[in-house]
Amino acid sequence: MTTTAFIIEIVRGTPRWVWALLALVLYLGYTSTKDRTIDVRRLLIMPLAMVGVSLSSLIAGHVSVEAATAWLAALSLGAASGARLGLASGAEPGEQPMTVRLPGEWLSLVLIIVMFASRYVFAVILAIAPGYASDPGFAVVRSLLIGGLGGLFLGRGIAMASLGFRGRSVVAP
Repeated sequence: MTTTAFIIEIVRGTPRWVWALLALVLYLGYTSTKDRTIDVRRLLIMPLAMVGVSLSSLIAGHVSVEAATAWLAALSLGAASGARLGLASGAEPGEQPMTVRLPGEWLSLVLIIVMFASRYVFAVILAIAPGYASDPGFAVVRSLLIGGLGGLFLGRGIAMASLGFRGRSVVAP
């Protein structure tokens, strides 16, 4: 079987709902490329969802102490890095309380695509070679990648949302 035929078979074997989900996440990522002002609660939905996706990947795999530790360490490091990215994003408190003004950026779209692609690749690997499901090394690598990405989303979201919690400074006359 040629490489092209192999890839075509993988795409054909992918459930349709996966492609619908891809369209949705691409749309959500694309909306982040436009300047906008959003409520802090809405701002936190995507980061919390991505941590949930990350955690579900951990639970769906070979859960070992090593994999869980790797996931938690990667989540923590990702969150610290994400917080730095969030603070440097140009986000600022919105005009209304509990809102944040976000400049358009492409990083969110890239992170969403990387998260989706990594989950897809890991699922394909497991479909082709199910033996990896019980491989501790595979579980640790997957945990590191998915945990780090989830942490990046979480750290960025919390850092940017914190601006909305603080609100604009009001100068007394």
